[in-house]
Amino acid sequence: MGTNTLTLPESAFVDMLKALPQESLLDIFYKAVIQNDLEPLSEKERKDREKAKEELKKGQTINWKDIK
Repeated sequence: MGTNTLTLPESAFVDMLKALPQESLLDIFYKAVIQNDLEPLSEKERKDREKAKEELKKGQTINWKDIK
C-alpha cells in the first residue's frame, strides 16, 4: 500500500487537536514522543523531571483546559 501525503494548515491541525478528549491527546503524545524514546534519562532530564514534580505539587503548572 502506498503512502499518501496531506497538506494541512497549522491552525486546522491545532483546532483538530483541541477538539479531542484529553485521554486521546495523552495517547497521541505518548505514541509520538515517549513510546519510542528508549534512552535512559540524562542528568538534566532527571533534574527537570524533579523540578516539574515540585511545580506540580505547588500548583505552579498550567492546566491543559486553560490552554484550550
